[in-house]
Amino acid sequence: IEFFYKNDALGDPLIHIDEEKWELRNPKNNDFISLIEEFFSLELFEHIKNQAKFIFLLLEKAFRNSGIILWDLKLEFGYNMHDSFNHVSPLILADVIDNDSWRITLDGVNLDKQRFRNDTANRKEILNNYILVQNITREFVKMADKRNALYNPKIYFISDNERETTEAKAVFQQYGYHNYIKHIVKYFDEETEIFNEIFTNNFENSIIICGNTLLQPKLSSVIKHLGHSIIFYPKIHNFRRNETGIEEAVKEALKYVAQINPLVYAKLRMEFEEHL
Repeated sequence: IEFFYKNDALGDPLIHIDEEKWELRNPKNNDFISLIEEFFSLELFEHIKNQAKFIFLLLEKAFRNSGIILWDLKLEFGYNMHDSFNHVSPLILADVIDNDSWRITLDGVNLDKQRFRNDTANRKEILNNYILVQNITREFVKMADKRNALYNPKIYFISDNERETTEAKAVFQQYGYHNYIKHIVKYFDEETEIFNEIFTNNFENSIIICGNTLLQPKLSSVIKHLGHSIIFYPKIHNFRRNETGIEEAVKEALKYVAQINPLVYAKLRMEFEEHL
């Protein structure tokens, strides 16, 4: 990640950051220059880096769902000084993100303004590319819609006690995922009820996390019987209290969701890279 200070008079100098300080390099003579800004700090740059990385991962996955590769991205952050006085995070994404903000390719062909820079396409081809990107990015709205079952498959969390469902809820909320259903199954009539609900609510696009040992073999039998007619991820994630744990079971289910959901993908990817 590269940082530049948006300042026309200085020529948008590059910001050099190390563990102790930050400095600017004057683009005219390559000397380091000092600039005092009360709201600049190493913590601020770290915050911007995390925000930029999250936005990139989000868009990277959204484009990948359409077969497009996102190579790089330019973002501009700024300060809302009014919010800073109200003790609200003043850092904001300060400029538009559009087809001039990134480099993207489809089957090796640039769809952004790089072809215009390189003079490798006529204006009609460039216009058609921009229209294509416009139509593709409209799909991003559907990906962000929590009611869209294609990008937000329903997750059934089945346990035999309230404590475990409460723990699972906390993990779902941590990753901002809300399309889940908690079930506590202790008795036969409750077991019948959950089976009926699963099959009447498009089981083909669902994920099941089952902690009830009495239900696990029955669900396994059903899945084996249905075979390839299940469209998405018909895997039962069985957790044991002394083995994988509830948090790991929920994360395992969310990994399947991350294959199609950009928001979940970005959050899991950020967490994974933090532990490298």
